[in-house]
Amino acid sequence: ARKIGANEELVRNASNVAANLSKLGRPEEAYSLLLPLRDWVDRHADDDVRSVWYGHWAGTLGHIGRLREAVASFDVSIACAERTGRRDTVGMAVLNLGVVLRTMGCLQRAFECSRRGVELTSGDTVATTHLTLALLMHARDQAETGRYADALQTLDELMPQLEAMGTVFWVRAAQTTQA
Repeated sequence: ARKIGANEELVRNASNVAANLSKLGRPEEAYSLLLPLRDWVDRHADDDVRSVWYGHWAGTLGHIGRLREAVASFDVSIACAERTGRRDTVGMAVLNLGVVLRTMGCLQRAFECSRRGVELTSGDTVATTHLTLALLMHARDQAETGRYADALQTLDELMPQLEAMGTVFWVRAAQTTQA
């Protein structure tokens, strides 16, 4: 993409690679990959591409501990996604913003984000995994804000879906929140 000047594809692919680098514990590499694309994104990208880049940029900033900058970047990502009318994209960005807010100790704001994220996330079969994970994030925020009965009910309902996904990580995340 870089070689042929396909900047939109470069931004989308680099954003996906950056997300995976952060998940692998290499957020500094993700940062270095995304930073050179910022000028092009700010000058030329449409709202769809800006939403993608700023969402992954915000996630990367969160992984390296630059939480206030991450919040500001999620705000840009959310505004761009709202202008495109893509509810699920807005929902995921709002949920990820909530993770950063929870990390910052802003538990009520994180709860409000996860509630909104669940409302925006589609329940269709393609997005079922996203909705399941959105509900898991919301259950954690319910527990963090003292809504224990609601959190336990949500987690009890989610556990079969999480187990069916076959990812031990998410089952353990739910069990940890239950405990």
